[in-house]
Amino acid sequence: MIRSLERKDILEYIQLMQDFAVYDGHTERLDIQANRVEEAFFGNSQYVRSYVAEVDDVLVGFINFYPTFSSFEMNKTYWVDDVFVSAAYRSKRIGYQLFQAVKECAISEGCNRIDWLVRRDNILGRSFYDRIGAKVDEGTIFVKWRI
Repeated sequence: MIRSLERKDILEYIQLMQDFAVYDGHTERLDIQANRVEEAFFGNSQYVRSYVAEVDDVLVGFINFYPTFSSFEMNKTYWVDDVFVSAAYRSKRIGYQLFQAVKECAISEGCNRIDWLVRRDNILGRSFYDRIGAKVDEGTIFVKWRI
């Protein structure tokens, strides 16, 4: 079942984020605390949303997203920051269902595009994104400015 993240999910969500950091090879960058999850997803200045995949009352995946804006298209868009499905649940259409949930949300809010990053060496992910109709923009370089 795909549903919105709820407060009761925070500890389980943190475990999924830890699993994602291991999978992505970036455990040193993970700095996640329950109070920061609470503020990001449920606080007065809520700025990110998450859908979770639940199987037999256990969270097995998530997708985080938030609104942004396209100056060229003069339209609201969504940015998917992270998506992760636990290894035992991959190839069961859970990733597809998570993306579909974001797509439905985006359409209902008047968005015309959803963007995200994918690692160049993530061949399985790139193949999946192609199958759902997303196109990789090889001409774009991602820039980070840590402040």
